[in-house]
Amino acid sequence: MIIKLLTLIVFYLGLLSCTKTSDNKINIGQPDSLKSLKTDTTEAVDDGYTDILKLESYLVTSELDTSKLQLVDFDCAVSIFPTDKQIEEIKKSCKDEDDFYTGADDNQWYIGKANLIIDDSVGVKRITDSRDFIKFVGDKETWVLDIRKKKYLAWGLILFKRDKKPKIVETSGLTTDSVRNYFDIKKKWNDFIWSEISSSYNL
Repeated sequence: MIIKLLTLIVFYLGLLSCTKTSDNKINIGQPDSLKSLKTDTTEAVDDGYTDILKLESYLVTSELDTSKLQLVDFDCAVSIFPTDKQIEEIKKSCKDEDDFYTGADDNQWYIGKANLIIDDSVGVKRITDSRDFIKFVGDKETWVLDIRKKKYLAWGLILFKRDKKPKIVETSGLTTDSVRNYFDIKKKWNDFIWSEISSSYNL
């Protein structure tokens, strides 16, 4: 039994070294093309490209019909996708359809990579946007975000922890460590190994 356990540990150590890069990023390959989608969703705005990732860029202070709000009052990651209307607007701003589909494919790939990090590596609940406005309810503060603003995020991810401000992140640069840091998750390297050993040998 001891020999089998040691063999399994060595196997998983080798697996981890193959599937993660030195900075703890998950390596699931690269998309066929990294060509940027040059649309209103990615171009720089008046105050600079970094405004796309600023919480203040999306905040709404006026009263809204509650039917337009998606309520989020728990720790989670919210995947953002463009509406049909946004997609049509993006298509019109592209030089041709090939540019649109290339960019859309890249954005979908990055969303998939982000979902893998959230689901498999961090274990935080993930949901999808269902309204044009999202109301995040924290322990001491509330934020209402307009996620359909022009020139801002059409594809993206919002991290939310009740004792922190919502964090808008760019999926192309998302890492396991950055998500864990936001959610204050500290996971030891051997947690995964021993969970697999326990399930394999019914320990």
